[in-house]
Amino acid sequence: MPRQVTLQPSGRRFTAQARESILDAALRAGLNMKYRCNNGTCGECAARLLAGEVAALTHSDFAFSRARKAMGYFLPCCHAADGDVTIEAAEYGRGAAPPRQHITAKVKKISAVAEDMVTLQLRTPRTRTLQFLAGQHAELRPAEGGSCRLAIASCPCNGMLLEFHIRRDGSDFCQYLFTRLRCGEDIELNGPAGDWSLDEQSRRPLLFIAHDTGFAGAKSVIEHAFALELAQPIYLYRITPAAEGYLQNLCRAWDDAMDNFFYHCAQHADAAAAAATIADDITTRATAAGIAMREADVYLAGATGV
Repeated sequence: MPRQVTLQPSGRRFTAQARESILDAALRAGLNMKYRCNNGTCGECAARLLAGEVAALTHSDFAFSRARKAMGYFLPCCHAADGDVTIEAAEYGRGAAPPRQHITAKVKKISAVAEDMVTLQLRTPRTRTLQFLAGQHAELRPAEGGSCRLAIASCPCNGMLLEFHIRRDGSDFCQYLFTRLRCGEDIELNGPAGDWSLDEQSRRPLLFIAHDTGFAGAKSVIEHAFALELAQPIYLYRITPAAEGYLQNLCRAWDDAMDNFFYHCAQHADAAAAAATIADDITTRATAAGIAMREADVYLAGATGV
């Protein structure tokens, strides 16, 4: 039977399944609880039990002092809720952002999604996951090929698997990525950085306008909004340099599956030159959908790179 977990001091609630760690349930629900390793090693996710009971799932190497144990402290990454519980735990995104982290990640997968476009998936060590807010970016530095600052395209609910969208250009980074980088290689990761993120308290319609690889940051924020189960309408307007933008099937699947999500893609070889046309088109579509631009939270995402 599902358990309800109340998180203090925010008062936010989420559902945890039987034998599911409280931390995993919180991340799945879109909450940015403070953590690092997610396996009981570091103690960063330490929380205090205020009401109810928790049950240990796995052994943890981190040990609390007797005084903290007596106060009700436990590790949400290693415990499940044994019935409805109330806990006190730190959250990022409510006046606080995750700190900059330096992590050595490994290349898990490189997928071609267009002739000159790939998605790169990195896997962090289980003991050093990257904690970030949806919409933030990170610097990637392989053994060779310089470095590149890229928006994180994945949802913060899993800091072990990180996704990036990269269009080929003339940089040393892209030359190395497209010709020599292989699965299993190390990439130094520095981040997160940036304050382009979702206003979780707003209940206004959300309008995302993403040009080319700007879709990466928009994707992260939209998936975070889905995890939070936000009820307001979410509109995604993509501007692509080619007739078929990459990962179109994913956006169409969202459109089909989500009652409050609406998607449109337009081709413009030069987004800046076509700004007036784009603005008119977006305004027309927003009006047809029953919202005024001044009544929506607008998120603009441009392409990022070196």
